[in-house]
Amino acid sequence: MAMKGMNIDNVRTVAGQIGGEKLTTISETLRSVNPMVAGTQWEGEDKTNFVGEVESIVANLTTQVDAALADIQQRMEANAQAQELTSAN
Repeated sequence: MAMKGMNIDNVRTVAGQIGGEKLTTISETLRSVNPMVAGTQWEGEDKTNFVGEVESIVANLTTQVDAALADIQQRMEANAQAQELTSAN
């Protein structure tokens, strides 16, 4: 028979992982793009402009990912809290 309901501890653990190690991994991966692009064998104003554009894109993506994962984490924790309160009654 399949489980119904929520394993509160598991949900909280996953929420912590999303807000911790997963966020760190994704952010580090995004930030690694900047030095890769800057290190290409390409000289001139076009490269300078392109590197600036990439840095801007990466900064925006990092901000969006941070916000999205923080929202997921918060919502998971809120659901766990709601389940805990419901189960206590």
